[in-house]
Parts: sequence; structure tokens; C-alpha cells
Amino acid sequence: MRILVAVDGHSYSDYALRQCALLASNTWADVTILLVGGRSSTSSMKVAPSESEALVRLKTLFLEACPGEEHPYVAQSPGYEVVETREGVYQLMEVLRPRRKELRVRLRRGSPGEEILREARDEGDDLIIMGCPKGRPCQWKDSRRAVAKVVKESPCSVFIVKEERPIQEILCCLDQNEVSQDSLEIINQLANIHSAKLQLVGLTHERAIRIDVDRRLRMIQQYYISREIPVEVRLQEISELETFLSREGLPGLLALWISKRSLLRRFFPEDWAGRLVHSSPSSVLILR
Repeated sequence: MRILVAVDGHSYSDYALRQCALLASNTWADVTILLVGGRSSTSSMKVAPSESEALVRLKTLFLEACPGEEHPYVAQSPGYEVVETREGVYQLMEVLRPRRKELRVRLRRGSPGEEILREARDEGDDLIIMGCPKGRPCQWKDSRRAVAKVVKESPCSVFIVKEERPIQEILCCLDQNEVSQDSLEIINQLANIHSAKLQLVGLTHERAIRIDVDRRLRMIQQYYISREIPVEVRLQEISELETFLSREGLPGLLALWISKRSLLRRFFPEDWAGRLVHSSPSSVLILR
């Protein structure tokens, strides 16, 4: 799995970066830390010392947040190899072994939303992580449309992390569409990292769909039970979803599976997920 964590230098981005380190270490993902914003890029423009310092700080913050000493981003201890330097002469050389997983730190200038999406498409990322201030609305301070744009147009899953919002329960909403193994594993790791319980909500509309959703829910329930994660299951008519969410109140994390054939796309406007993220006091995970 490839994770792109996009940051803008504010405290909520630091919080999201630390959460990314926990998730990435548990999933052994390749990670790109992307600092975005500022001036439009030109061929003659150089990286300012303050920008270099910011990139170093971000890498240090990520590595410090990785649990344990043997996480996949730590440089391996040097090994030794005997190399023939010239005919008949052999020398003991120190060889630094590479990290087990890739960690890149990049800077892109320009419109944050556009640059984040361009990076994700160029590199084929599987998950984008962004932070937001606690409370409402959910938007970056220096680029108010960046989060909504990424949620709406991203080709991959998006995890919007609310600053300092504890995740004690994860509410997962899904319909009859296929659920990927990667998305199940992301939920699994988040539940373990935060010792959170799961509530699986099957979205239904017709009786046939109701049967399919119920069957799939039971399979997913067993998947998480086998991993010793507390999980509850219920069915919910999709036309009443917004009322359900407002009545139940959002937990620490709301996860939504949204595919091209998803019932959510049929029953709600195209920008519904973006509006939900914008107004949510909870972290939101959009799974594609």
C-alpha cells in the first residue's frame, strides 16, 4: 500500500502526520510526506532554507511517531562486504542497507488541492491522509477548498483526521458493493491502534439488496471477530441515513465505502461526501 500524507505546516497537519506514522507502521506502507502551498513553481525557483528546514522537521516528526525501534522506516544497521578494489587486492567495505519501506518527503508549490491530487495520480497512491482543525468546519486554514476538492476528486481512498479527536468507536457504512481487502485492513489497523470498537451499518433500499447486505455484513463481522475486535451490526434504510447520523451522533471516526456503483451515489448529490466531511466534527474515512 502507498500512503500520501499531505501537510500544510499547521498543528492539525502535525497531528495527522503522527496518525499516519502509526497506521503506516502497522500496514508496512510506502509513505510520501507532501508539503504543499506557497508560490507557483518555476524552473528558476530554488528551495528556500526555511522550506528545507520544514521538510527535515516533517521527516523527524514522522520517524519519532513510529512505534518501537524496528519500524519499517528506520535505516538498517550497516553490514560488511569484501570487495575486490583491484586485481588481487580485497578490501572490507561498509554497506548501509536500505530501509525496508520507502519514506519520501516532497515539496510542491501551487494550489494545494490540485497538487495533492496530481501527486496521488502520478504515484498511484492508495490512501491520502489530511488533517483538519477540531470542530467545524473541516478545512485548511490557508486553502479552504483543498480538503473538499481532494475528497470529491481523489482517485483513491481519503482519510480526513480531526485534530485531537479520540477514536473510541468507528462507524462503518456500506452497501452491497464489493469491499476490498485493503479497506478492511485499514479499518482493522485503526481499530487496533485506537482500541476502538466497530459498528457496521448496512445500507439497504430493496429487499434483495437487504439480503445481500446482511450476508456481507455477517462475513465482515466474522472477519473482525476473528481479530478480536468488538463489533456490532445493524441495517439502515439509506434514504434515512442523514437522519440516522444526526440522531446517533457521529463517533470518533465515520467510514464510508463509496464506489462508482454505490447506493450513496444514487441517493445523494455528487458533493454529499464533501459536505459531510466539511461539517463533521469527527474524522472521516472515504473508502474507494
